[in-house]
Amino acid sequence: MYSAGLLGNVIMFLLITLNARFQTPMYFLLHSLSVIDVGFISLTMPWMLVCLITNSRTIPFYFCMAQFFFLSVFGVTDLLLVSVMALDRYVAICNPLHYVSVMNKKICGNLVAGCCIVSILHSMLHAGLLLRLSYRGKNHLAHYFCDHQPLLQLSCSDTSVNEAVNFFEGGIITFGPLVFIILTYIRIVATISAGSECGRTASGIKK
Repeated sequence: MYSAGLLGNVIMFLLITLNARFQTPMYFLLHSLSVIDVGFISLTMPWMLVCLITNSRTIPFYFCMAQFFFLSVFGVTDLLLVSVMALDRYVAICNPLHYVSVMNKKICGNLVAGCCIVSILHSMLHAGLLLRLSYRGKNHLAHYFCDHQPLLQLSCSDTSVNEAVNFFEGGIITFGPLVFIILTYIRIVATISAGSECGRTASGIKK
Protein backbone atom coordinates (compact mmCIF):
# COMPACT_ATOMS: atom_id res chain seq x y z
CA MET A 1 0.00 0.00 0.00
CA TYR A 2 2.81 2.41 0.94
CA SER A 3 4.77 1.57 -2.21
CA ALA A 4 1.68 2.04 -4.39
CA GLY A 5 0.84 5.40 -2.82
CA LEU A 6 4.43 6.60 -3.01
CA LEU A 7 4.89 5.42 -6.60
CA GLY A 8 1.61 6.96 -7.76
CA ASN A 9 2.43 10.37 -6.32
CA VAL A 10 6.03 10.31 -7.58
CA ILE A 11 4.84 9.43 -11.10
CA MET A 12 2.28 12.26 -11.00
CA PHE A 13 4.97 14.67 -9.78
CA LEU A 14 7.37 13.69 -12.58
CA LEU A 15 4.71 13.76 -15.31
CA ILE A 16 3.59 17.26 -14.39
CA THR A 17 7.16 18.50 -13.96
CA LEU A 18 8.49 17.14 -17.26
CA ASN A 19 5.47 17.65 -19.54
CA ALA A 20 5.05 21.22 -20.82
CA ARG A 21 1.34 20.60 -21.55
CA PHE A 22 0.69 20.23 -17.83
CA GLN A 23 1.99 23.69 -16.87
CA THR A 24 -1.48 25.00 -16.00
CA PRO A 25 -2.98 26.10 -12.66
CA MET A 26 -4.94 22.86 -12.22
CA TYR A 27 -1.87 20.68 -12.71
CA PHE A 28 0.25 23.02 -10.60
CA LEU A 29 -2.15 22.34 -7.71
CA LEU A 30 -2.03 18.58 -8.39
CA HIS A 31 1.76 18.84 -8.45
CA SER A 32 1.74 20.47 -5.00
CA LEU A 33 -0.79 17.94 -3.69
CA SER A 34 1.39 15.01 -4.79
CA VAL A 35 4.34 16.44 -2.81
CA ILE A 36 2.19 16.83 0.31
CA ASP A 37 0.79 13.30 -0.06
CA VAL A 38 4.30 11.82 -0.32
CA GLY A 39 5.26 13.59 2.90
CA PHE A 40 2.10 12.49 4.70
CA ILE A 41 2.30 8.79 3.88
CA SER A 42 6.08 8.73 4.46
CA LEU A 43 5.54 9.90 8.04
CA THR A 44 3.09 7.14 8.92
CA MET A 45 3.44 4.03 6.77
CA PRO A 46 7.19 3.23 7.24
CA TRP A 47 6.87 3.49 11.02
CA MET A 48 3.78 1.27 10.98
CA LEU A 49 5.73 -1.33 8.99
CA VAL A 50 8.62 -1.16 11.48
CA CYS A 51 6.20 -1.63 14.39
CA LEU A 52 4.58 -4.63 12.70
CA ILE A 53 7.92 -6.27 11.88
CA THR A 54 9.57 -5.67 15.27
CA ASN A 55 6.35 -6.00 17.29
CA SER A 56 7.33 -2.79 19.11
CA ARG A 57 5.18 0.29 19.59
CA THR A 58 7.52 2.46 21.65
CA ILE A 59 8.59 5.83 20.30
CA PRO A 60 10.79 8.56 21.84
CA PHE A 61 8.74 11.46 23.19
CA TYR A 62 10.30 14.24 21.12
CA PHE A 63 10.25 12.07 18.00
CA CYS A 64 6.56 11.56 18.70
CA MET A 65 6.02 15.32 18.98
CA ALA A 66 7.93 15.93 15.75
CA GLN A 67 5.85 13.28 14.00
CA PHE A 68 2.64 14.85 15.31
CA PHE A 69 3.73 18.30 14.13
CA PHE A 70 4.57 17.23 10.59
CA LEU A 71 1.52 14.98 10.31
CA SER A 72 -0.61 17.96 11.23
CA VAL A 73 1.21 20.20 8.74
CA PHE A 74 0.81 17.74 5.86
CA GLY A 75 -2.76 16.78 6.78
CA VAL A 76 -4.07 20.35 7.07
CA THR A 77 -2.17 21.47 3.96
CA ASP A 78 -3.70 18.55 2.05
CA LEU A 79 -7.22 19.55 3.10
CA LEU A 80 -6.66 23.23 2.29
CA LEU A 81 -5.15 22.38 -1.10
CA VAL A 82 -8.20 20.29 -2.00
CA SER A 83 -10.39 23.32 -1.21
CA VAL A 84 -8.17 25.49 -3.45
CA MET A 85 -8.59 22.89 -6.21
CA ALA A 86 -12.37 23.13 -5.73
CA LEU A 87 -12.06 26.90 -6.15
CA ASP A 88 -10.05 26.36 -9.34
CA ARG A 89 -12.77 24.13 -10.82
CA TYR A 90 -15.46 26.60 -9.70
CA VAL A 91 -13.80 29.49 -11.53
CA ALA A 92 -13.10 27.34 -14.62
CA ILE A 93 -16.73 26.19 -14.92
CA CYS A 94 -18.76 29.06 -13.48
CA ASN A 95 -16.59 32.00 -14.62
CA PRO A 96 -14.57 30.69 -17.58
CA LEU A 97 -13.96 34.14 -19.09
CA HIS A 98 -12.17 35.27 -15.93
CA TYR A 99 -10.27 32.01 -15.35
CA VAL A 100 -6.93 33.11 -16.82
CA SER A 101 -6.84 36.32 -14.79
CA VAL A 102 -8.19 34.85 -11.54
CA MET A 103 -6.31 31.53 -11.42
CA ASN A 104 -2.92 32.26 -12.96
CA LYS A 105 0.25 30.54 -11.75
CA LYS A 106 1.29 33.41 -9.48
CA ILE A 107 -2.04 33.44 -7.66
CA CYS A 108 -1.98 29.64 -7.36
CA GLY A 109 1.53 29.84 -5.92
CA ASN A 110 0.35 32.39 -3.35
CA LEU A 111 -2.63 30.18 -2.46
CA VAL A 112 -0.37 27.14 -1.97
CA ALA A 113 2.01 29.21 0.17
CA GLY A 114 -0.97 30.46 2.19
CA CYS A 115 -2.13 26.88 2.78
CA CYS A 116 1.35 25.94 4.04
CA ILE A 117 1.57 28.96 6.36
CA VAL A 118 -1.87 28.33 7.87
CA SER A 119 -1.09 24.64 8.44
CA ILE A 120 2.29 25.42 10.04
CA LEU A 121 0.73 27.98 12.41
CA HIS A 122 -2.06 25.51 13.25
CA SER A 123 0.46 22.75 13.98
CA MET A 124 2.72 25.03 16.05
CA LEU A 125 -0.27 26.03 18.18
CA HIS A 126 -1.32 22.46 18.95
CA ALA A 127 2.22 21.11 19.35
CA GLY A 128 3.04 23.98 21.73
CA LEU A 129 -0.05 23.25 23.82
CA LEU A 130 0.90 19.56 23.99
CA LEU A 131 4.49 20.34 25.04
CA ARG A 132 3.30 22.35 28.04
CA LEU A 133 1.56 19.27 29.47
CA SER A 134 3.18 16.79 31.86
CA TYR A 135 3.49 13.13 30.91
CA ARG A 136 4.24 10.44 33.48
CA GLY A 137 3.90 6.69 33.79
CA LYS A 138 3.93 4.19 30.92
CA ASN A 139 3.69 6.48 27.93
CA HIS A 140 2.58 3.88 25.41
CA LEU A 141 0.23 4.94 22.65
CA ALA A 142 -2.42 2.56 21.32
CA HIS A 143 -1.60 3.94 17.88
CA TYR A 144 1.07 3.39 15.24
CA PHE A 145 1.62 7.14 15.02
CA CYS A 146 1.29 10.15 17.34
CA ASP A 147 -2.13 11.73 17.11
CA HIS A 148 -3.68 14.54 19.14
CA GLN A 149 -6.28 12.70 21.19
CA PRO A 150 -4.07 9.76 22.29
CA LEU A 151 -1.41 12.24 23.44
CA LEU A 152 -3.99 14.11 25.52
CA GLN A 153 -5.05 10.84 27.14
CA LEU A 154 -1.45 10.19 28.24
CA SER A 155 -1.15 13.52 30.04
CA CYS A 156 -1.60 13.90 33.78
CA SER A 157 -2.15 17.67 33.43
CA ASP A 158 -5.33 19.65 32.89
CA THR A 159 -6.12 19.35 29.17
CA SER A 160 -9.19 21.61 29.10
CA VAL A 161 -7.36 24.38 27.19
CA ASN A 162 -6.10 21.88 24.61
CA GLU A 163 -9.57 20.43 24.16
CA ALA A 164 -11.19 23.87 23.83
CA VAL A 165 -8.64 25.04 21.24
CA ASN A 166 -8.95 21.74 19.39
CA PHE A 167 -12.74 22.05 19.33
CA PHE A 168 -12.97 25.66 18.14
CA GLU A 169 -9.81 26.31 16.10
CA GLY A 170 -9.47 22.70 14.95
CA GLY A 171 -13.14 22.62 14.02
CA ILE A 172 -12.77 25.72 11.85
CA ILE A 173 -9.64 24.35 10.15
CA THR A 174 -11.29 20.98 9.51
CA PHE A 175 -14.92 21.76 8.72
CA GLY A 176 -14.40 25.18 7.10
CA PRO A 177 -12.70 23.74 4.00
CA LEU A 178 -15.15 20.81 3.89
CA VAL A 179 -18.16 23.15 3.87
CA PHE A 180 -16.45 25.32 1.24
CA ILE A 181 -15.79 22.27 -0.98
CA ILE A 182 -19.39 21.04 -0.69
CA LEU A 183 -20.87 24.48 -1.46
CA THR A 184 -18.47 24.96 -4.36
CA TYR A 185 -19.43 21.67 -6.00
CA ILE A 186 -23.13 22.34 -5.42
CA ARG A 187 -22.64 25.59 -7.34
CA ILE A 188 -20.71 23.77 -10.08
CA VAL A 189 -23.44 21.14 -10.48
CA ALA A 190 -26.10 23.88 -10.58
CA THR A 191 -24.18 25.75 -13.29
CA ILE A 192 -23.76 22.60 -15.40
CA SER A 193 -27.45 21.71 -14.97
CA ALA A 194 -28.49 25.23 -15.98
CA GLY A 195 -26.30 25.02 -19.07
CA SER A 196 -27.81 21.68 -20.05
CA GLU A 197 -31.33 23.07 -19.59
CA CYS A 198 -30.52 26.08 -21.78
CA GLY A 199 -29.15 23.74 -24.45
CA ARG A 200 -32.31 21.64 -24.45
CA THR A 201 -34.47 24.79 -24.62
CA ALA A 202 -32.47 26.15 -27.57
CA SER A 203 -32.81 22.82 -29.39
CA GLY A 204 -36.57 22.86 -28.84
CA ILE A 205 -36.87 26.41 -30.24
CA LYS A 206 -34.91 25.48 -33.38
CA LYS A 207 -37.25 22.58 -34.04
